[in-house]
Amino acid sequence: MIDEARAALPELVFEDAALEKWIRDRIPEGDENEHLAQMRAPDLLLAMKCAEGDRAAIELFERRCFEEVAFAHARIKPKVTVDEAKQMMRDRLFVAKKIEKYGGTGDVRGWFRVTVVRQLLNVATRAPKETTLEERLLEALPAAANDPELEHARRLYTPVVTEALSEGIAKLERRERALLRLAVCDGLGIDAIGELYGVHRATAARWIAGAREKLEANVKDVLRGRLGAGEESLASVLRLVGSQVEISLRGHLAASASA
Repeated sequence: MIDEARAALPELVFEDAALEKWIRDRIPEGDENEHLAQMRAPDLLLAMKCAEGDRAAIELFERRCFEEVAFAHARIKPKVTVDEAKQMMRDRLFVAKKIEKYGGTGDVRGWFRVTVVRQLLNVATRAPKETTLEERLLEALPAAANDPELEHARRLYTPVVTEALSEGIAKLERRERALLRLAVCDGLGIDAIGELYGVHRATAARWIAGAREKLEANVKDVLRGRLGAGEESLASVLRLVGSQVEISLRGHLAASASA
């Protein structure tokens, strides 16, 4: 099986012992020989190297399998784009390491097809959150007794803040929204995001910081144009945005996935 895998995928470098362990770890208790005869060594090698984060393996996997995303998307019609569905599968397989669940007894593309359909069905049927964005923002704010200025912003300007966030996000480019969703909603660090985009972690960090700065500038522009308030009140609102933006961002970024 090791020789077969090496012959089929000569571009992937691996240690024999590593692939042997990978295969043995996926053999259930019972008739080992019968199960081994059904296992696909090249596909198991591909899965192992993808789990290791090997760039060549991941690119090969996507060329072989990711066409299934568009097919599943056309049937299920989830509230995400095809590109966002592909990014979702990259996160699931190569960041969360779900590729490790591939057992090797069937074609890896067939296994991926089933995985994509299940994931998109989950997205399509996911129940909406019961609490509103405004409620989550209010719950996250400090108590009024601790800061009268924040209490004033809390009671008067929360609807304006949430609308400004929505408009600010809408003005971002698609990649900027995707980067913020990965960082804020999915909790991915700069290393994982850099790996997904094939860039150095410093570049990923710069992209994310730029997206945050652009969003903050957009929000401030909306607030200045809409409030018509004095500098003291505006400062209260901007302070609210600066301290609580993570809470509001989650809801707005998730909602923007289908925009």
